[in-house]
Amino acid sequence: MKKSFSIILLLTLFFLLWTTVLLGETGLEGESKGKNPLIIRTGRLNSTDGRIEGSEGVTLIKGDVEVQGEKLLYFEREKRAEISGGVQLSHDKGQISCEKMEAFLETDRYVFREEVKMLQILEEGDFNLTSTFLELFKENNSFQARQGVVINYKGRILKGETVFYNEEEETLELIKDVYIEEDNGDWVKSERAIFYLKTEEFVAEGNVELEVDLAAE
Repeated sequence: MKKSFSIILLLTLFFLLWTTVLLGETGLEGESKGKNPLIIRTGRLNSTDGRIEGSEGVTLIKGDVEVQGEKLLYFEREKRAEISGGVQLSHDKGQISCEKMEAFLETDRYVFREEVKMLQILEEGDFNLTSTFLELFKENNSFQARQGVVINYKGRILKGETVFYNEEEETLELIKDVYIEEDNGDWVKSERAIFYLKTEEFVAEGNVELEVDLAAE
């Protein structure tokens, strides 16, 4: 009788221990899956109430986005970072460089200012962009650029005061002072244009003017 009681007691203890371990593992897995961490690396850190300052070289990592620069200010309540000095952002769609950048990390929105340069990687062929201002929306990988935008794509030059890129449709919408120059020198000017990156066709609207070289073969 005593042996049976001892065996039952041991089995009960083993079951309770096994259940505790199993629940603990399940809880840890759930926490890991729910995490969306922000990683900051820096040469020097100064942390005050709700604010982190990084200097002497900084790196910020969130998902597939990695940003490098000289200085960083991170505001914990706003979940916003300001990075300055030779800023370089890399992600799965390309690279962007500038002098000053703001990262709104909760909504995955990145704002670039001063000497902005972008390399956008596409299946049909990459394009390069320069402007003074660019805003990237990582949720759908679209962007808008402003203030004298210039794009080079497969030998073409596309210019506009404002440009919107739609990742899903792979289109560039150019607005105000639009200029498109083909690789043979022919050009089109208009107030607005939609350029289709897949087919390399475009539609221009508003005071359209164009030049075609009649001598070209």
